[in-house]
Amino acid sequence: MWIRTPQGIYYPKYPAGLPLIYATLIRLSAAYGKTWCFLVSPVCATLALAAMFLLVRMLAGSFHALLGMIVLATGQTTLLLTNDPNSHAAALCFSLWGMCLLAFWCRSGKTWVGVLAGLVLGYAVTIRYTEGLLLLPLLAAVLLDYLLRLGRGSWRRLGTWLRPAAPLLAWLVPTLSLVIFNNLTMGHWTGYDFTKESEGFTQAEFYRKWEFTTQELYLYGLIFIAPLGIAGMVLIFRRAWTWGVLMALWFVPGAVLYTSYYWGLQSPGVGFLRFFLTLFPPVIACAMWLLRSAGEGAGVGVGTGAGAGAEAGANESASPAMGGGSVAHPIAAGVVVAIAGSIGLYASLPELERQHAGNLNLAYSATQIVTHVSTRNGGKPVKPVVFADEGLFPQLLMYMQFIGDYDWYAADAFDFRLGGGFFFFANRRSADQDSPVLVQPERRDYMEGVLHGKSESDLTREQNRIMNQAFDQGRPVYAVIQRTEVWDFESRFLGQRYQAEVISRWREPAPVPAERDPTPLTTTAHVPNLILNWEPRSWVLMRISRKSLAAPPAPIPVVPGGHAGPLPPRTYNQSF
Repeated sequence: MWIRTPQGIYYPKYPAGLPLIYATLIRLSAAYGKTWCFLVSPVCATLALAAMFLLVRMLAGSFHALLGMIVLATGQTTLLLTNDPNSHAAALCFSLWGMCLLAFWCRSGKTWVGVLAGLVLGYAVTIRYTEGLLLLPLLAAVLLDYLLRLGRGSWRRLGTWLRPAAPLLAWLVPTLSLVIFNNLTMGHWTGYDFTKESEGFTQAEFYRKWEFTTQELYLYGLIFIAPLGIAGMVLIFRRAWTWGVLMALWFVPGAVLYTSYYWGLQSPGVGFLRFFLTLFPPVIACAMWLLRSAGEGAGVGVGTGAGAGAEAGANESASPAMGGGSVAHPIAAGVVVAIAGSIGLYASLPELERQHAGNLNLAYSATQIVTHVSTRNGGKPVKPVVFADEGLFPQLLMYMQFIGDYDWYAADAFDFRLGGGFFFFANRRSADQDSPVLVQPERRDYMEGVLHGKSESDLTREQNRIMNQAFDQGRPVYAVIQRTEVWDFESRFLGQRYQAEVISRWREPAPVPAERDPTPLTTTAHVPNLILNWEPRSWVLMRISRKSLAAPPAPIPVVPGGHAGPLPPRTYNQSF
């Protein structure tokens, strides 16, 4: 989703943190950087699991930390977003590591840990704006540290005021950098200001969606775990209220905010719960604490300041409720986690298999394109122009943007499109001009204006102009078209002035499993990428060139009956 500035420059409406990671990887290695980009989400999800373990270990010990990590790893939302190159896995990683470091800073009081916690939590804001809510637990930890230091009578020392502020000052560095960048480039605080989505949070929406949110969080988010987590988040105030403050300020504001958001009912399941992914860890951590304390009566604390919480070790336990050495409570905890994890895997595996096969096919097609598309002209590097794929979400085209540094155009970019190409989103004009919309109205109007008053011949000439410009600059032009669409593309855009040489044909090899029949735990409405077609496709790669002006005209064949007639439609070999 992009926005268009009044100057005609395009920016993503999302923050710049994730694109910065991708750009850094590409800059680090011309040979492997683009491939590394595909690893960002899986690596971030894996690193998040490590942070989940360390966080729960501080709260409930190693065994329950392992259980908490399993719960997060096997949840439908985590699994189905791990291979998706969007922002959610990265946001989970940075927010979870930031909170883990913040908790460790509260226990140790080490300044460098506080600075690192602030930087990581601040960078989470550059990935998803709403991670700015983690400023609340950060402020609570800083304030508590101030109060403890002042209570010791050390308020006259300069370090008393500077050291606790270190996490907050570090948090401001990436956050202010993002805000300054947005204002200098887009003229707004966020890209969402262009679509009014930054104002799309209302009390009425909260009342309308709270039941829906509760159902989604339990069934498709943290089944079996959510009630234990909420109960643990309340009960932990009795044993370790500092942990309770951090966990509640982590979960509650975000849950209320996303429930109040205008978007969600249109996309149930993972499409809605992806917003809540970074809010799952505090619920899981409190659930693991409750399971631990139910078996052993364990009491833990965070503490703040230099060593202030060192006495609250994670492995200490007060008078055990069920007797020391009992194996009943770890078995019970393991059963609860096994049930939750099994349900998550059962619900996720069919869609994971479909995504895996679909991505294998995309990688195969990408290899074919990169192998045959030339990026040099007489030894000089050039940027080819490639027309590829079609539709509202052209998967191959989006995939290839990571792989090849070409000028990409959708094959149907010069066809008429309803609503500027975004009719699917029902981005209708509203009587309320201040209501939030998914697509920037100015951008939609501009796209519609490009088509307004133009005939099919006008759009064809515009496509030909782009090809001619490339030819004049010595840049090659290619088309990657589905086998069934080749003739339409040639007859529409090539005509008598251009010719196409087929240089490769292939069919994507991986069979994609059929969608599983809907069940109460996983229905077709509760899988991501529902609008994407993962089925294997057959492609034709053509190199386009101008026809020589000196070439003699093609003879007109004689049709049966002895009369001259036009050439029959061109047909292609259907076998690959």
